[in-house]
Amino acid sequence: MAELGSLLSEGAKLKARIDADKARLAEVNRAIEALCEFPEGKSTAHVAANGFRATVTRKTTVKWDQKKLAEAMKAIGTESFQKVFTYEFKPVGKRQLDAFLEFGAEGEVEAVKAAMTVAPASPSVKIEEAMDDGAC
Repeated sequence: MAELGSLLSEGAKLKARIDADKARLAEVNRAIEALCEFPEGKSTAHVAANGFRATVTRKTTVKWDQKKLAEAMKAIGTESFQKVFTYEFKPVGKRQLDAFLEFGAEGEVEAVKAAMTVAPASPSVKIEEAMDDGAC
């Protein structure tokens, strides 16, 4: 169990350091972006200083209001709308999917399973300091 304890301790320290480094990197990148001169109408700038060169690209994220998109589809028409947007099919939730796969109608379950690719993923490990050394 000593090995598990040392791995958990090391994992916690690494995660804290990575989180701090990510936050600092985001600050540095925003400061670099603020110092860049972007060509008119462009989202990419190139800078150099102290022996370093960088390409800085402004980025944006977009979140969609699904109700307003549905209204837009009605206003635009499905054919025109689908030239720009597609529908994203994903399960409502894990419980609903698991229940469907176990109790769904024959044929329907096979059709869904045929569309599934299940692959192993990295585990999620949340590490917190414990007040005592209790076992799992």
